[in-house]
Amino acid sequence: NFFSHGTDQGDRSLPQGNDESLEIEFPEDVLFPYYGATYSNLYIQTNGLISFNQGWPKPQTKNFLNTFPLNPDLDGDSTDEEAILIAPFWADVDTSNQRGAVHYRQTQGSEEIAHSSNIVRRNFPSFPEFMATWVFIVTWEDVSFYDHDTGSQTDPRNTFQAVLITDGKESFVFFFYDQIVWTSGTSLSGNEVTGLTDTSVHQAIIGFNRGNGYDSFIEGFPQNRLNLPQVSNINEPGSYAYQINKETIVAAGCSQGVANFVTFPAFGSILGGQKVFLYGPCWDGSNTLTCQFWTMNDQLEHLQTVNGTIEDQNTAYCVPNPFFRVGEVEIRVSVDGGNSFTQSGGYRILNLDRVDVSQKVIRGDASDHRWYTAGNDLSITWPEEVFKTTKVDIHVLNYDEEGACLAGRKFLLYGVKLYSDIHPLGYLLEADFQEDPFGWAEKECQAWIEREDAQQDFTKNLESCPCTLEQALADTARFYPDLNCNMFNDNECLLHGDVKHCVISIFPTADNSGSKCCYDAFGNLKYAGDYETGVTTIGSISMRAHIAGSPPYDAAGTVPMLSHAKADLIPYFHCCLLAGNCMKYLHRRPTADCYDYDTPKTAALFGDPHFFTFDGSNFTFNGKGDYTLLRHEKDSNFHLYGRLEVIKASYPPPYNSVGDIGGTGLTTVVMTERGATAISVMISDVTGIDIQRGKYDDSAGTVSEWSPVDFKDQTWLDFDDVGVSINHVEGYSRITSVTVIFRGSRIGVNITRGLNDNSFLAVSPILPPELMRDNTLSGLFGNWNNDTKDDLQNENGYPLDLMDADEEDIFQYASTWKTPSTTIFRTPYPENYKNDSSYTAVLIPPNPSELTSSEQQILTQKCADNGPCRFDYLVTRDRGLAEDTMSEYEAFQWALNSTQNGDVTDNPNNFVGTKITFECSEGLTLTGSVNRVCEKNGMYSGSEGINECIETPCGT
Repeated sequence: NFFSHGTDQGDRSLPQGNDESLEIEFPEDVLFPYYGATYSNLYIQTNGLISFNQGWPKPQTKNFLNTFPLNPDLDGDSTDEEAILIAPFWADVDTSNQRGAVHYRQTQGSEEIAHSSNIVRRNFPSFPEFMATWVFIVTWEDVSFYDHDTGSQTDPRNTFQAVLITDGKESFVFFFYDQIVWTSGTSLSGNEVTGLTDTSVHQAIIGFNRGNGYDSFIEGFPQNRLNLPQVSNINEPGSYAYQINKETIVAAGCSQGVANFVTFPAFGSILGGQKVFLYGPCWDGSNTLTCQFWTMNDQLEHLQTVNGTIEDQNTAYCVPNPFFRVGEVEIRVSVDGGNSFTQSGGYRILNLDRVDVSQKVIRGDASDHRWYTAGNDLSITWPEEVFKTTKVDIHVLNYDEEGACLAGRKFLLYGVKLYSDIHPLGYLLEADFQEDPFGWAEKECQAWIEREDAQQDFTKNLESCPCTLEQALADTARFYPDLNCNMFNDNECLLHGDVKHCVISIFPTADNSGSKCCYDAFGNLKYAGDYETGVTTIGSISMRAHIAGSPPYDAAGTVPMLSHAKADLIPYFHCCLLAGNCMKYLHRRPTADCYDYDTPKTAALFGDPHFFTFDGSNFTFNGKGDYTLLRHEKDSNFHLYGRLEVIKASYPPPYNSVGDIGGTGLTTVVMTERGATAISVMISDVTGIDIQRGKYDDSAGTVSEWSPVDFKDQTWLDFDDVGVSINHVEGYSRITSVTVIFRGSRIGVNITRGLNDNSFLAVSPILPPELMRDNTLSGLFGNWNNDTKDDLQNENGYPLDLMDADEEDIFQYASTWKTPSTTIFRTPYPENYKNDSSYTAVLIPPNPSELTSSEQQILTQKCADNGPCRFDYLVTRDRGLAEDTMSEYEAFQWALNSTQNGDVTDNPNNFVGTKITFECSEGLTLTGSVNRVCEKNGMYSGSEGINECIETPCGT
């Protein structure tokens, strides 16, 4: 299994000797992810080590080998060496006097890239499309140990290899062992002839050390290191594989006796039918596998039980039936025919509009009218890798809720299935439809109208649409883009025609209704009443059944997507597409008028932290530590915390004698709410932003059981109480923004990060209008009472008038919001982190005259006269930080301006003299003036009352 090695294969060699070290620089386009960080170089060590960030200190001592994790201060000099290590065989190796060699090479050659990609795919099945971009191979060949008694060519020799593989995002390492006959040198209590020791703690270490003092991984199998060539964690003797880019090391292969497994894929459709692979435990093919699916909320509910399949020792899978619900579920597995369920793993059910196209049947020319009648040639395609056979069965799933008992549904179709989109089954309808589609559809439409008019009016409690596209884009706490019709993808808006963008209300009403708001090319809200006769596409509509459904999804009208299709889409097909009665449909699905739209309120923190409060004040506070940014002490008990860390100098720091710039930046944000999942958002070298979820204990004020939130190909994940969405900049693989929405308080939080490698986080909380003057808001973002004089209070509630305060006053008041404990954060820091007396904040920036001429030019080009930007560049000389600050300032100002409604007396949004003409479609009568003109008094001319188009009474 060894990769080719040696000087004849293009390898270079480490100088021979004892405790040698050599730095290897990577190509400019290569960054290697390891333990949540990325590196542009590494060091190879004689002693069976690969390290990042520095060479290994000398001399080697047995204390270093006694333990993983290593203390960051390795040699006791009060300086953290941060031993960031990969250890394929850490022992006291000595290659002096021709006693072995250490060979290495890095490559991006096509042959080795292909081979490396294949072994990753084979041993990590959850990465079926992995394609390596860089490989590093280091081989310790025939190496001996330190202080052998003879130094002869017949002394014991070991041969092993480490192969590092990455695509820039995921990274893996393979250890290969050919011959292991010694485990220690004499300095580690090894026998001077054999190199063996009776003390197990002095055997060679195989594992990983993060360098922070508490994260590490030691391969404990086999316990006797002499057996390394005979055993494996991937079923190939002498071979071991690990995924190493995340904050925890993941071993490949299977393990005996483990209680938890990993599912792949991690997501699936509400209709099921997909193979869900279970990786981690070692499966016995003689066992009978049974899979149960359970909800993971407080009300545990058994959803279904299906038989599973064991393919081999590493691979088992089960295929779920339709769920008709979304959210997290737990898969419990039995290997004794269902008598006991001792192993479990997580799985997430997605709504149909979020299922990847690779898991769908695609209808050819889906908008073509041939799909509406029988007797036409129709084409469908599907991913060939799902079905290897040339013969497949095609079935039609008809969904109805009339008189249905949703809790007792049974399914006759088992096994792997793919589903198309939802569409009317015109090609299967009875003869009456085929002979007269218009007449048949008109009857169906009229029957729907009669049923609809007999039901309760659902439109009174809808979320009002934002009036403009800018408002809709900025109001991310209440609206999300329609996945089938938005400005960010190439999907054809089949229902809404030539609109530019549509958004959907995030929160269903109490009766599970929702608003869909669409905007034209000019950014104006397109009303349902804007319908033109003869056109089959429509504008903004209300939805009797929200697309997302409503928990617990067990009643008619609450099933995700399917209830919406039945209540809102199928009537559209009958009334608009086929019968030509679209106005009757739209009269019952009107636009949620923006007349009542209330804008949310936002605040911001960015740069060397600059705070902009809800009431419009701003100040700079570059404290160091963990702080309360916002708390809402009411039913929700919402808290938003931030961690500020010292900015590291990229040049000799001119202002701070201890070597740190006197400024800080936001590196971590934690959000909690009573009864809800806690969310942590943290800077990551690998993914840009790292997102984790945890279990919040409201009574103790602590968070535990943190686990990664892995989006894979998704952009939105919906937990029972929290929704999380992410965004990428086009052509940029890292996450650049996160939006978190808490359902209890309806508070949203936007977190962004710039594109520079050293960019910090910026955070903007978004408050719903009902929290204005709530009197329970506090923290560094203020209280939103429309009074700027008390925007900054200390934690005891005493205000500081920012107009009369100096920088020292602001710093002291803001410092009172330091949290008393770090147990709310995922990575607690030592107490001296928050109370480091060596840190001195720069409260007043240097005078620009102290800059060099080139720096003054950068200051002018990047910042002009923008205060926050100039402050950050003057303090740090970091043009990247200045660019980020300027960008975040402009984004915040855009958000502020976008979410404001017009004020006709103080700040007119319409030009005086603007003339508006109203007209109605054929068959409707206009109420109100035909023409109105915007006058100087901020009012429109014409009759009182609003303009509406109403149906013309019979006979008039």
